[in-house]
Amino acid sequence: MVAVVVKVLSLFSLVVGVLSSPLSARSSGDVSAVSHDISFNNWGGLSSLSGFDNFYGSNDFYGSRNEQIIIVEQEQVCSVQEVVIIQQQLAIIQEFAKRIITQQICDVETQVIVLEQFHGNFRQFRNDVSRQSGRSIGYDHNVASMIGQLMNQDGSFNSHDFGFNGTDIGKNTVVPSGSNWNNSTSPQNVKSILSSIASNSTTSS
Repeated sequence: MVAVVVKVLSLFSLVVGVLSSPLSARSSGDVSAVSHDISFNNWGGLSSLSGFDNFYGSNDFYGSRNEQIIIVEQEQVCSVQEVVIIQQQLAIIQEFAKRIITQQICDVETQVIVLEQFHGNFRQFRNDVSRQSGRSIGYDHNVASMIGQLMNQDGSFNSHDFGFNGTDIGKNTVVPSGSNWNNSTSPQNVKSILSSIASNSTTSS
């Protein structure tokens, strides 16, 4: 029992350390630098973590090494929408993710590991959007199109195998055009935004 408690505390120390590092420090680095050689297959003897590494692989916890294959023929153009609508849409996805984690995982250790993997993937995308990673700013069309299959008609989760692994994400990448990125001004603007957020986070903590 003591050994299990020690393992849980070690896990929380690992995750909290990553999540609590200053935003400005994390934003300037590549997530892939801390995503290698982490294995949680059957961690702590938990059956809920059986096969965990099979999704992205034990050497790519966040999926940051995935290859991007751009689908030019399905290019889309970004459109301007009220920011409150975007915030609402993302809040829906955010709360739905919480529902998935809390309703379909009972082990707190697995909840923490899955949440950090989910969170880390968005940190990687932030680096993409900030032009810090060298990757294209887009999404996997095939995976994104499955969102309508997440729920059954009765409101329950659809728990069938969707037929893809984490290593497949990026093989059908669509890059919407229309971004206002400017090599002269955008890097400084992004740096200023992230610094402001990091400063506010440090002050409020």
